[in-house]
Amino acid sequence: MTHYDPLLDGYAFFGPDQDRRVTGYLAQIECANTLVEAIVGSLAPDTAMIVTGDHGSEFLRPAGVPATDLTLAHVRERFGVFMAIRLPDSCEPVPADLNTLNAGRRLDACITGRQLDDLEARYYYLEAVQGGSRATDVTGLVVSITQP
Repeated sequence: MTHYDPLLDGYAFFGPDQDRRVTGYLAQIECANTLVEAIVGSLAPDTAMIVTGDHGSEFLRPAGVPATDLTLAHVRERFGVFMAIRLPDSCEPVPADLNTLNAGRRLDACITGRQLDDLEARYYYLEAVQGGSRATDVTGLVVSITQP
């Protein structure tokens, strides 16, 4: 999926055209799913593959809400990342809660036979600010509102 859509006023996901943006975003997801299914269906059985996004959408967070005020709904939407993993049967199965940080490490371990421990997941929220952007570590917030 694209971050930038010149037909929908660039990077802005908020405003009067939000319904059109959401519809376009969902169409992009359907297209990507179709492509991934076609690719996976054409692979040899022993082929390893990871398809992942870098973050989820951000339609629920009103413009201007700081990273420190994220709700559970915002976290689930923004950090709910698409990830599909296909590994040969000879590889160790991956847990259902595997995060994108460790997916590449699991693939490397499968291919090379090396033992790589999973790393602690970290969560950062990138916000546009005057003259650039700011990354805020929201790991504590994400963990506190997503753990039972």
